[in-house]
Amino acid sequence: MKLGYLGNSEDYSHPADRRRFCHYANKENLFFEIPDLNRRYDCIIFTIASNFYEVLKYKRKFPETTLIFDYCDDLLSDKPLKKFLRPIYEALKWKNFGNFTNYNKLVEKAIRNSDFVICGSDEQKNNLLRLNKNINVIPDFVITESLFYKNNFELVESPNVNIVWEGLSGGFSKVKNKLIDIVKSVDQEIILNIVTDKDTYMIGDRYIKKNTKKIISKLSKKHKIKIKFWEWSKSNLNKAIEKSDFGIIYIPDDDMTMQNKPENKLVLLSSFALPVLVSRTPSYERYLTSAGGEKFCSFVTEPYKNIRQFCTDIEFRKNVGNTIFRHAKQSYNEEKICLEWKNLLTKRSLS
Repeated sequence: MKLGYLGNSEDYSHPADRRRFCHYANKENLFFEIPDLNRRYDCIIFTIASNFYEVLKYKRKFPETTLIFDYCDDLLSDKPLKKFLRPIYEALKWKNFGNFTNYNKLVEKAIRNSDFVICGSDEQKNNLLRLNKNINVIPDFVITESLFYKNNFELVESPNVNIVWEGLSGGFSKVKNKLIDIVKSVDQEIILNIVTDKDTYMIGDRYIKKNTKKIISKLSKKHKIKIKFWEWSKSNLNKAIEKSDFGIIYIPDDDMTMQNKPENKLVLLSSFALPVLVSRTPSYERYLTSAGGEKFCSFVTEPYKNIRQFCTDIEFRKNVGNTIFRHAKQSYNEEKICLEWKNLLTKRSLS
């Protein structure tokens, strides 16, 4: 099979590359290439970072090529301002005014014209079925990034409490003030470990670059709270988690793009047996209820309400860490996810 892949980054280092198709391809020794859109391929997998205008033009030229859209994030829930600015950004990004159009309609057209669509959660699948009936849920390969698991739930630096947040710098920019509000709501000395990119872009993923460490340093001084920056790498992620007592994931109620994300970040932190305090979103609620039931879910969500118990109760932290760890290992292991990719590519060859 002649296979092309339009990734999220040129070197495939982006999480949506290394934790998704590229991991499977490396595991199975599956050869792929960056497609030349003037040549015919048996199959092209494209991602949310692709030039949809060019992908759709390619499908018109080569209708027999199977298109698989790895739609691993929500592109259809932008706030009004972002929705207004997105066509300008896309046109400048691709230097092609074919992208200067109603972005949501362009995304929907890419979904409709794909032979198969991949998403990251059941909730995303339900939202996409109106556009395409061939929707496949394939989670990220996140548990492969944990090199140890926690078996001691005493405070690492008692009486200080170490809390870890992990994610892209753009995501940190959205939640940083709320994170600080939450950790300052408890009457204990908190150390916040932030594992993220060294650069933060103010516009999209390429314009107005700032140094993340300097941003965090200013936040620390302004709010008089200890914040430690860890540049994202698998090694640093493991080190930061080893030095942390629990993790935190805050999702704003009014940000539908973040609300609609799959449970990947929670699965990642769960794979370390790290207790995690999260905001209540549809995917997190499903994950936690599956792991420990509805009552368990209520104790682990609502950060403002439950952070004190995470800080003070060792048995509670132990129960949370072990419960979500078991669920991650059972339901999101590498073998299961590889089988999902294999089944999808088999369906493609049979269609």
